[in-house]
Amino acid sequence: MYIGNDLQIAHPSYKIIDDISSGFNGSTTSFALQVSGETPVPFPISTQQVMISVNGVVQEPDPSGSAGFKLLGSNIVFSSAPANGHAFFGVINAGADYVTAGSEFPDGSATAPSFTFQDDQDTGWFRSGSGAVGYSANGAQTLTFDGNGLTVTGDASFVGDSSKNLLWDKSDGQLEFADNAKAVFGTGSDLSIYHDTNNSFISSSTGNLKLVGNANILIEDNNGETLASFNPNSSVDLYHNNVKKFETGSGGIIVQGQVSVAGSGVSLSLADSGKAAFGAGDDLQIYHNGTNTYIDNNTGHFTIRTNVASDVGSNIYLQPHDNEDGIVIVHDGAVQLFYDNFKCFETYDRGITVYGPEGNNGEVYIYADEGDDNADKWRLQANTGGTFNIGNYSTGSWVNGLTLDGSNNATVAGRLNISHDLTITGTAPRVILTDSNNDSDFRINVDGGSFQIQDATNSYANRLAIDSSGNSVFGGTVSDSKGNLRSIPNVDKTSAHTISAANAGRAIYISSGGVTVPNSVMSAGDAVTIINNSGSDQTITQGSGLTIYNTADASTGNRTLAGRGMATIWFHSASTAYISGAGLS
Repeated sequence: MYIGNDLQIAHPSYKIIDDISSGFNGSTTSFALQVSGETPVPFPISTQQVMISVNGVVQEPDPSGSAGFKLLGSNIVFSSAPANGHAFFGVINAGADYVTAGSEFPDGSATAPSFTFQDDQDTGWFRSGSGAVGYSANGAQTLTFDGNGLTVTGDASFVGDSSKNLLWDKSDGQLEFADNAKAVFGTGSDLSIYHDTNNSFISSSTGNLKLVGNANILIEDNNGETLASFNPNSSVDLYHNNVKKFETGSGGIIVQGQVSVAGSGVSLSLADSGKAAFGAGDDLQIYHNGTNTYIDNNTGHFTIRTNVASDVGSNIYLQPHDNEDGIVIVHDGAVQLFYDNFKCFETYDRGITVYGPEGNNGEVYIYADEGDDNADKWRLQANTGGTFNIGNYSTGSWVNGLTLDGSNNATVAGRLNISHDLTITGTAPRVILTDSNNDSDFRINVDGGSFQIQDATNSYANRLAIDSSGNSVFGGTVSDSKGNLRSIPNVDKTSAHTISAANAGRAIYISSGGVTVPNSVMSAGDAVTIINNSGSDQTITQGSGLTIYNTADASTGNRTLAGRGMATIWFHSASTAYISGAGLS
């Protein structure tokens, strides 16, 4: 159909605009244009796409708004306000997709494309930017055409014959070639990279295949372990189980580990007196002279020799230049260390032996480090006098801290700290405690099933004895922080007094002012006695939140203590107590 001067191709079914007559009131001119309760997408770009009838009169489409109606935003705007009671009818004559002549498509958006389809109006084309067109699928932009070419947002699949497919996988950022799909390079496909379901190939059919890099070129396995390394202006390295075994160098090759010569009857051999020499001046030589085998160091003095002619084996000696023994490794026996040809150290089947020169001590020194801290220096000494000593050098000379004699008696020069059990056995095991004057002040004794602490200065009289039943006998007065446990300490008061936790277990001897017992001061099991030191009554006030029961009649509240009367309060908890006594009312 024709509307004005523009050719429009209508959507197969027109869109009926929702009735807006309920809002007609003679003053409102702007109304939302909706279809089925929502703004239509795309929205009409011209008033000529819309037919509006008010009170049976078709309204003139006028974009200027001076007559009839115009479209503004997503609203219909009338030049004159429709009156209350007027009827309304409206229809959009062009659907979501249309062709214009002399007009333009709206820009649209990814969620509301300007070119869509009847049953899928969030899929289609829209203007995504200056000089750019986007394609949206279900409201999400997937393609962009602009001055730079084509941009794909999401997966891109290329389907080839025989399932030789290519996929750009957005989720993992990978360009994925199916089996037998090849990446080829060169005019005649000279270089190809592919996988054939079993193996992977980099195939070059013309010229050399070069791996070029400014840094090292590494060949690694799937675990990231190096197999080979090619290092610019340096070595080529070969590895076994991620450990370098072979390396090229400026002077030849370097092998780490064993060099084996394979093949039946093939060996690496030197004739008698033929030498394997090492060093610029053949300083280290390995050879056999027909009788013995040698490893010789011609710089300094270093000799390792063994006689292999005997089936039972021979000793191995490390000797100084004057043929004195230094280290002797005895076949099936000890390893011996020497000092000036005197044997100082020897292993044997149960451990080691350290020797001192004849008539001298045998000593082992242990230093924590090589510094100048003398406290780190320790000495184990087998003394010629028959004692074993552990000493320290912190004072600048060796001082024994622990001494053991031939009868296994031990003397500790300082404090003895024990982090676990200490067991003392004997017919009458004792621990004697002495002061700095070496006077035997106290003795801990076990005798006849009784544990005793005795006063050594008083003929070892018992000061505390505990029998096997847990009964205790004290040799003197038993006191605590409040005094002798056989007496009740008192507190003298001449004026009003409020009981505190410090009064527990005491007698309050008061002459005037009365006593207040507060809540949450005493603990369960505490008791306090109040004595009236006057001929007049004293008031015992029950504090707020505290309940004091009179044991005579179960009543609670304040109490009166008559002159010279005495009462005791026992606390079941911090807030509950019981009181009884003489002169109490």
